[in-house]
Amino acid sequence: VLLSSGPALLVVWHELTEIKRREAELRAQVELIRQQQAEIHRLSMPVIEVWDKVLMVPVLGALDHTAAASLTTPVLAAIARTGARAIIIDLTGLTGADLPPARHLSRLLTATQLLGAEGMVVGIGPSVAQAFIAAGAEFPRVRTLATLREALRRCLRST
Repeated sequence: VLLSSGPALLVVWHELTEIKRREAELRAQVELIRQQQAEIHRLSMPVIEVWDKVLMVPVLGALDHTAAASLTTPVLAAIARTGARAIIIDLTGLTGADLPPARHLSRLLTATQLLGAEGMVVGIGPSVAQAFIAAGAEFPRVRTLATLREALRRCLRST
């Protein structure tokens, strides 16, 4: 009986080995995709110094949880590095926002105030405004303006 089951055990062992190999490949692919998504988010929301001590972040596409979370560190680091007095979050290119990212954006703007920068949000469209209201996202002491031009004018007047 043991001799006849030897080939069957060998087949099972080879199948298990193949499954483990494929599983390791899939894990590696998932990690690569995660890294690529983080890089795409970083590139789609650059922190740009548009004027002396004035930063701007254009948000393009959909704002999901991952994108919102990946925005915090570079924005706060840029404020600290440049001594920025204003940060403009431009939502003109935003195509949609879920509830958690709206709350996350609200917390990011609060954190910018803690670093001494005035937070401004521009380009909020009707659907994004509705999503923010539905999310219960509050923007106390955050100036909202219709366009980037208006925000830049405000920054220029305050210098």
